[in-house]
Amino acid sequence: MKISFIVVCVLIAGFAAAFAMNSFSESELKLRYKITINVQTPDGIKSGSAVREVTIDKFQGFNPDKADFNAKMRGEAVVIDLEERGKLFALINTNSYTEMLYAFPIEEKTAPLSLEGIEYYKNLKVGDKAELKNKIHWPKFVTFEDLNDPLSVKLAREIGLEKEGSKNLEEVFGNEIFIKDIVIEITDEVITKNMEFYLPWHEEYKNKKARLNGNTSTVIFTNELADNLGTGAFSIGEEK
Repeated sequence: MKISFIVVCVLIAGFAAAFAMNSFSESELKLRYKITINVQTPDGIKSGSAVREVTIDKFQGFNPDKADFNAKMRGEAVVIDLEERGKLFALINTNSYTEMLYAFPIEEKTAPLSLEGIEYYKNLKVGDKAELKNKIHWPKFVTFEDLNDPLSVKLAREIGLEKEGSKNLEEVFGNEIFIKDIVIEITDEVITKNMEFYLPWHEEYKNKKARLNGNTSTVIFTNELADNLGTGAFSIGEEK
């Protein structure tokens, strides 16, 4: 039994070493972009923007003819100040980088996360700008009745296409309030880091890995928004 156990351990160690020797990761693309959201109101256009960064790494395994890619996000939610109506937050998540990919689409047969796709995005220049036209790629929007109280979070618009019965900005903020457009611009500006200014509890909850209802359990018990949102919906990625 002891010999068999030793053999298994040796095999596992050998496999791990072989995998380490035959796999690697390298950054293929690091790109910063500014997302600007313009909201139409009876008082005119209200805008908010945030600078985000996407890093795409290539992972090479045993098959030299195939590479896998992984994208990592850094940045924050976009905050639009609607003045007496409150603050509107366009949330961020690990897949938010797709807003940049869809704003600058490539040929239909070319996968964005491929060597060809990455080469295309490498050629984007600072100042290149495009509208994110398809609403299915728009983010989720929330607001707070009280910015000091994370439990007061309210859904303002669901992610993706608006569906019958779903929340919309007019329902939450009043008539003639709607998203005019969302614009993506390639930039070299500093990544936005303002969330603690808007949400005083953000840093504490982030350090505790707590959701907005204060729960630190990995199990989500309800469909309540505060039980399903964490600080990662407002800021994501480690500081460097």
